[in-house]
Amino acid sequence: MADFHQQGGIATLHRLGGGKPLELEAALRSAARIRPLALILPCHARDLDSEALRGIVAELVPADFLSQVVVGLDGADEAAFARARGIFGSLPQEVSLLWNDGPDV
Repeated sequence: MADFHQQGGIATLHRLGGGKPLELEAALRSAARIRPLALILPCHARDLDSEALRGIVAELVPADFLSQVVVGLDGADEAAFARARGIFGSLPQEVSLLWNDGPDV
């Protein structure tokens, strides 16, 4: 038996294609009325000052279909963790910041 087994529905990225982002957002808003949606976002400390992360955060601000963003932060010291709290604290969604290699983990 495999080390990991999951029964039931799971996210399938292959169904996100089609080039119709407005229709996808409408479907996500509809789904969010039935069940809250969360995004799990992996992040490394070296990416905190990147243009890519600034773009991701900017795109998440208007994502009103998301109720929660869970950020898994790796490779961070205390200063980077504090910087991440500031960056992700600007989001309107509930944010959970997991310091994966922090002293309490």
